[in-house]
Order: sequence, then structure tokens, then C-alpha cells
Amino acid sequence: MLHVVKTPPLIFLMALSTLLVSCEGRNKLGTAQVNSEQKCQDCHLEQTREWANSDHGKAVQHASANTVLGNFENQTISVNGVTSSFFKKGDAFWVNTESKDGKLKDFRIEYTFGVRSLQQYLVKMESGKYQVLPLSWDSRSDEQGGQRWFHIYGDDLVRPTDRLHWTQPLQNWNGMCADCHSSGLKRNYDVNRDTFSTHWDSINVGCKSCHIVAAGHEDKEHEDKEHEVKQDKSQNGNWAFAENASIAHWVGENGQSRDQSQIETCAACHSRRTPLTDGFDAGDKFLDSFSPALILPPDYFPDGKVRDENYVWGSFLQSKMYQNGVICSDCHNPHTLETKAPDNALCATCHKAEVFDTPDHTRHKIGSEAALCVNCHMGTRTYMQVDKRRDHSFRVPRPGLGHQIGAPDVCTACHSDKTQIWAQDNIDTWFGKAEEMPLHFGLVVDRVLHGKAGAEHDLKTLLKYDSLPAIIKASLYALLSYFPNEDSLLYLQTGLNSNDALQRLGALKAHEIIPLTRRVEILSPLLSDPRRAVRVEAARALAGAAQDHKQAEQELLSAEEVSAWRGEGRANLAGFYRVRRNNEEAIEHYLASLEIDPYFGASFVNLADIYRELGDDPRGMDVLKAGLTGQADDADLNFSMALNLIRQKRPKDALFYLKNANENAPANAHYAYVRAVALNDMGHVGQALSVLETAVKHAPQNANLNYMLALIYQQKGDFESAFTHLKLLEIRFPDNQNIKNQIDVLEKRLKQK
Repeated sequence: MLHVVKTPPLIFLMALSTLLVSCEGRNKLGTAQVNSEQKCQDCHLEQTREWANSDHGKAVQHASANTVLGNFENQTISVNGVTSSFFKKGDAFWVNTESKDGKLKDFRIEYTFGVRSLQQYLVKMESGKYQVLPLSWDSRSDEQGGQRWFHIYGDDLVRPTDRLHWTQPLQNWNGMCADCHSSGLKRNYDVNRDTFSTHWDSINVGCKSCHIVAAGHEDKEHEDKEHEVKQDKSQNGNWAFAENASIAHWVGENGQSRDQSQIETCAACHSRRTPLTDGFDAGDKFLDSFSPALILPPDYFPDGKVRDENYVWGSFLQSKMYQNGVICSDCHNPHTLETKAPDNALCATCHKAEVFDTPDHTRHKIGSEAALCVNCHMGTRTYMQVDKRRDHSFRVPRPGLGHQIGAPDVCTACHSDKTQIWAQDNIDTWFGKAEEMPLHFGLVVDRVLHGKAGAEHDLKTLLKYDSLPAIIKASLYALLSYFPNEDSLLYLQTGLNSNDALQRLGALKAHEIIPLTRRVEILSPLLSDPRRAVRVEAARALAGAAQDHKQAEQELLSAEEVSAWRGEGRANLAGFYRVRRNNEEAIEHYLASLEIDPYFGASFVNLADIYRELGDDPRGMDVLKAGLTGQADDADLNFSMALNLIRQKRPKDALFYLKNANENAPANAHYAYVRAVALNDMGHVGQALSVLETAVKHAPQNANLNYMLALIYQQKGDFESAFTHLKLLEIRFPDNQNIKNQIDVLEKRLKQK
């Protein structure tokens, strides 16, 4: 699966607002029709009133004097030398801004996109595409710094040759945003023509986005009781306090456990996920419509705190709240979306105030901002410059852990003049220092990703914990890909055979550690898994296998076509045909990727690699040159060009591109290593040493970097430095006899000195 290295703040998928209740919607952009949800609104008046003023009710609106919040009275904003103007022509709203060719052009605003904490605007382009302007209106009050125009990327320079430019696919409304802002949406993307014919049932997030309506229910004259809106059985019970308990527990009707299926309905939009189908219905299983992101960097910090925009679900599934049966509507009114009680009063419905809302617990003055439960247990992160969102993992503050793994914490977010160690010392003083902190997910993830000693042992130890949330366990299974050995395969098979679909999905992410000779045997059962996300991932893992699994394969291809409007989707289609040895089809999709998403470097790299396999490096070089024309600083393109030149016996020319690759991706240990090898081979030992010393600061446990440093230091006669790096390798590879032998030799030389 391909991933974009530079991730956009996905165009405001959630906290939005502005749409009036209307009996007329537009089921296709530009085509009016009667809104079928009017029948819901006619009977459910109170729910409709609440919904109409909610972020869901105002998710998308036709641009008008009643819906546009921004100031279009001949206003201007200048960002990085580009001056944009906002103005009106009659009743229409317009913007003059930078277009795809770098020139200033006028664009009409067709729709508003949200209201809080910012409002964005949609512009109609060719081929049925709607693009989201980065120039947005800060709808907060003057006192909060709002009521102004701003750019969602701040002062970052975003040129038309950048994938994040508003005219490029990553800012396309049809593909990126529409399915969560309109009910019953179908993108209707035509892969062959690169066009959209997008339809929807309701312009906003309406009744049918969340409710299943049984046949006959909308007919007011129909009295058959079996034709009812499907009820939420999760409410059949209540939260109660056991004797002497300070936290409530769920008491289900007739002793039943909590039905948490409501969360899947919310997850369809409140999650970081990849769509598998063109649209979804309220009754669909989440993993039949989407493949979710796991709790791993770069989307999350190593300890699971939210980092990129993740829309709640991934965080909430980590929480003790979720483990104990809490659902979204326990805290939020499902129609207004507001919390059911203000501030700490909401938490006190399940957590006794006399125990938790006291200075002994909060360690802050009662009634102060610092004493609010959410400020310690739901840290905030700001997206798109002004949109502050809370982490829904409801975690206990652990600033000491954050210090170890480079993650933020709520304490020093307020006490910015203090250190995380200071904060942890205070917590230990107040509540007592834990004698032995259990092995934490965050520590393990950090150790694995940075190649630290003991990482494999810690990972496999943690995988034995049955109490871990399923989404954490799934993420840990995916990390087994860092340790391709027979023992890891045993752990992986446990995940693949799990009763939990998320864990099966996570384990499939590490399928490459399964030997090719055994992959069909082990993974074939998952091609008929109950959940589509698992079947699709299994089909991807077995794409190169010669066997018949047409249903899962078709689901995979359909899933890739859903995202084929941008480079990743096309490249994934190409990758499928490539492993099938259908190079002609693969090349066709890579070329299409370059056409529709011309600044997606991965497609240039992979297309050039196909030409290499076909023995046509000159054509591959032409592809890489074309990519570098628009993306001279792309590290992957530079590295690929360097390898091409090395194959052509032009190592001196390759050094220029290796330098660019290394400097534009300084944390990529492999790029630094290859550059150092090339420099050393050409006699530039000092430069090679400098490159390695810089790189090892980013990856202190990297085996290749440490081994090469040891060799160069030995060549220079610096046996102490060589010994230091070999000892680091010995810690990571204690059974490697070659390393032990070299250490013995160096120890003898050091003694002789």
C-alpha cells in the first residue's frame, strides 16, 4: 500500500455547520429534487429543530446571503506573495486567487462548507469536480482572534506544483470530503474518463446518515408496527453506582451487556479511514465500508495520542470508557451534537464529584479552567490553524512517558515553562510513584520504530496481554513486519486467527514476513472473511498468487477504483497488476496517475522501476527527470535517479542526487547509508564519516549505520569509537558471532595501547 509522505490536514471532515431545514435538496450537483428526508422532518419536529442548528444540519449549504459567513465586501489577503480578493457580483460570491497555472483567476463560490470554527468554500471545476479553497473564514469571535480570512496552511508556501495546492486532487471535495458531509452520497467516479457525476440524497448530514428506516415507515398511513425506524437498543439499561463505588457501571436490561453498535454508525465519518465502497448506509458494518488507520505514527504519536486529524474513533477505542461500555450518545446529544451537561457536570454523571471533582484529585483550584476534567484527560490539538479538537482516548497524564518517546502531554501544554520531568515528579508526589510501570504500548512502538535494543522481545511480550484494546493489539501485530523470522510468524498467525476483525486486519498488514511458499496456505481462509476490509487486505497480500479468489479480488479492485481519482488509488491499481506480471496494465495506470496527480512522486519512482525491470533504464531516467522537474526536492525521486545513474556506471553524477535525497529526508537511514557507501568508495572518507555521524543521531540503533561507522573508524585507527559502535550492535544482535569476533579483536588492540 502506498502512503503519501506529506499529509494534508484532510479537508475538515467533521466539526462543521450551516444549513437550513428545507424540503428541497439537490440529489445531483445542480439538479433540484424533493428531499426524501422531509418525511422524517414532518413527524419528528423536535429532533429536526435540534438537528437544524447542529454541525450536521449545516455541513454543506448553497452559497447565499444567509449561509456565507465570510466578508466578501472587496476584502484581500496576501500569503507568500499571492494576493487573493473576495468580492460579490450581484447575489453571487467570488474569489480571485491563484489557479492551477499560477495565474490569478476569478472563481465563483458554489457552496459553503461548515461554519465552526471556520467556514470553507467549494468551487466548481471541470469534469464534475469541486475543489475546496484553502482561503477560509475564521468564524470565531473577535475576542478569540476570529472574523478574518486566513490560509489553512498558514504561512507555508504552497505552489501550484505542490500536491497540497487547492487545485490538486488532495483538495478535491468529491473524493476527500463529500461522503461525510452529505447523506446517501455516491461519488460516481469514472476511472476511464477521470470525471465525477456525484449524487446524494440530502445535501447535508441528514436523518438517513445515522438512522435505518424500515420499509413502509415513511408511509404515514401505514400502521403496521413492524415497519418502524430501527431503534437503538444500546439505551435499554442505565448507568448505576454499586455500593461504595465511585465510578458507575452499565446495568443492562435483563442483565444484557452494552450494545455499542452505535459507535460503528458514528465511526463511518468520525474516523481516519480508507473507503472500500462508493458510499455507505447507516446500517453497514464499519469494516465492510472502510479500512481504518491503525494507532501508529505518523497519524498518532507512539503512545496513541492523536497527531494528525483522526476524528475521534481511533482514540476512543483505546479508552477505558469504550472498554466499559460507553457510547457516543452517553455524552453527546445525537441531534444537537452538544454535550449533555456542561463541564465537569457531564463527567459527574458517571464519576462521583465528591471523589473526582475535588482539589485532592485535580490538584487545581475548583472552578478554574485547570480543574476541568477534559483539560487533563482530553488534551487538545489544533488543526487548520484555528480548529481545536479534543483527544477522545481519555488517558491518565503521563508526562514522563512523553519525555521518553517525544510525545506531548497535557501538563506542559499549560505549564509551557516547565519540563515533562517536572510534571511527572509532581504527579508522583501527589499520587505516589508506581513501583513498576507496566510495559506501555507507547514505549514498545517507539522502540520498534527506532530499532532500539529489546524491541522485538517487548513487542512480543505485549502481544500476550489479553487486556489490551483490540485496536492497540491490531497495531502491534502490524509491527511484526519489523522482525521477519519464524517466531514472529507464530505470533502473526495468532492475530490472523483472532475472533476480532480489527486484529485480523492488523496482522494482515505484516503479511510480508510470511514466506511466499506458505502465504497461500496461511492467508487463503481470510479471502472469505466476514468483513470486507479483511477480505480486501487478504486479496492484496495474495495478488501475486496463482489461485482463484475472484470475489475478494474484485472487492480489492473496486476499493482501489473508489480512490482512483488521486495518485495513490491509481498507483495501487498499478501495483496490483504489476505483481500479476501484467506490466502493460500497470504502466497504463502509472501513466494515468501522473496525468491526474502530476506531483505524486511515488508513481514516477515505481514507473521508472518497471522500466528498469524491463531493461529500459534510459526510459526510466526520462520518467525520473520529468518527476524532478516539478519536485526537485523529492527525496524518493532523487534517490531513484541516483540508483539509475549508478547502474549506468556514473557514480560521480549520482552523488548529487544522493546528497539531495539525504538532505531532504535526513531521518531516512537507508538514504544516508547509501550516500556514505558511495562517498567512501570514491575515497571521500571524511565526508562519508560526516554523513554517518549525522545520520546516526536520527537513528542511533540502526545496524547498517553503526556497522559502517565501526569499519571506517577501524580504517582510521580510532579503535575506541569503532568499539563503541560494535558494542551497540552487540546489544541488538547478541547472537551474532561476527560482531563478537570483531569486538574481541578491538579489545585486544585497545589493551595493547
